[in-house]
Amino acid sequence: MSFLTNLQALYLNYCLNIIDMSVIGELHKLEILSMRENALKEMSREIGQLTNLRMLDVSAQCIRTIRSKVISKLHKLEELYMQCGFWDWVSKIDGEGQKTNIGFDEIAGLSYLSTLKVCISDANCIPKSVEVEPNWVYFDISTCHGHISERIIENFRSDDSGHNCRSLSLSRTDTTIGAFPDWFVNTAVKNTERLRYEECKGLSNILVEYDHGRLHGLKVLSVIGRCESLKELMNAITCVPDKPVFENMEELHLKELNDLEELCVGELPPGSLCSLKLLEVRRCCNLGNVLLPSKLLQKLPSLEKLLCSDTKVEYLFGCEGFEPDQINLREMELQDLHVVRGICNGPAPR
Repeated sequence: MSFLTNLQALYLNYCLNIIDMSVIGELHKLEILSMRENALKEMSREIGQLTNLRMLDVSAQCIRTIRSKVISKLHKLEELYMQCGFWDWVSKIDGEGQKTNIGFDEIAGLSYLSTLKVCISDANCIPKSVEVEPNWVYFDISTCHGHISERIIENFRSDDSGHNCRSLSLSRTDTTIGAFPDWFVNTAVKNTERLRYEECKGLSNILVEYDHGRLHGLKVLSVIGRCESLKELMNAITCVPDKPVFENMEELHLKELNDLEELCVGELPPGSLCSLKLLEVRRCCNLGNVLLPSKLLQKLPSLEKLLCSDTKVEYLFGCEGFEPDQINLREMELQDLHVVRGICNGPAPR
């Protein structure tokens, strides 16, 4: 390979028997390097010699070591995909004295980087401040305490939309948006279009997250798994919004939230949830008698599709003050609703 000095693009995906990549440093004209699903446990330090590299993909590798001052040398890097098994940010490398693994500040300091896919263990990996705020156009950033979630692995293995997504995922962690530093909120959170919470113990009111993250452009929200403090998805009494919230959200997915008792408490400002087209509620065992009380239902003029399964509600819709021209529902999928007594909790509107 060292003779291929004019090589500009190299794809070594699913090459499970490669054990030494040091020769890669000879390919100084390389602009694209993809090493998805390889078995290498450490990133070759010679990659830092590829100063013309514009795209680097090491997704889903078994990488445990990424030395500091390697990726930061790639000053022309525009796209970085490293949603892999690497979690030891800024930790010392065994057997190498004071040498450490990469810090997230090295990634934030890549001035040409516009597309980023990365996994981190928690918000503590993110520096409190940066010299210049990054200009990430597209990103998919996942936090997962301990080890990578199988759902996250499945998501980025099946998703090749890294060039056109703005996604943030918080999994198996106490971290909420309020824990992120201001520069990260400005760069990533407020531009997020797809937000996912999975087993987040610190999540207690999604309106607080909206306020802290300035999530005005959010289109898809997913809340999945055990969130012990989340009794009401939106509590407009303890967190009183003065402007419409989630006005651009098109999809809301709620799954396996056994502690969730109500979707909304209090009155949301006019215009809230006005773009919601899809509502999915699955395996939420402690919701109240009515899935969508009339006050909440009237906030959903664009709702077209309702998916509900294995959820203990007696009625889907509340009827008080309900006008038929206020709903645009076109499709319902109802499964395993063993305690449902009816669609409406009163006479259906004509």
